[in-house]
Amino acid sequence: MNLLGWTSLTLAGILYLMFPRAGQSLSGKIHFWLHNIGLPLMMVGLFMAISGYTQFLVLIPIGGITVVLAVFVFAFNVLKNIRLSERSIIHHNLNQTELKK
Repeated sequence: MNLLGWTSLTLAGILYLMFPRAGQSLSGKIHFWLHNIGLPLMMVGLFMAISGYTQFLVLIPIGGITVVLAVFVFAFNVLKNIRLSERSIIHHNLNQTELKK
């Protein structure tokens, strides 16, 4: 469970730092909020279920599905913005080559 929260959001932060457009996009914000809502729901549900309050079991799959959706949004966001970054780098290199001629 530790990897789901701390490590995955650290990785997201590093990638959003490398590709600022991805972090500032709407899908970046959606990823952030889905992850930060889903993970606590799942953890609270798990803690309450372990403590014997079975009526909170419903929080575990709700939180889990929310986190999975966040991971899909994150993957889409990063792939979309990496392609845009590659295109802008290629375009920049072509312009530099033309200027040198």
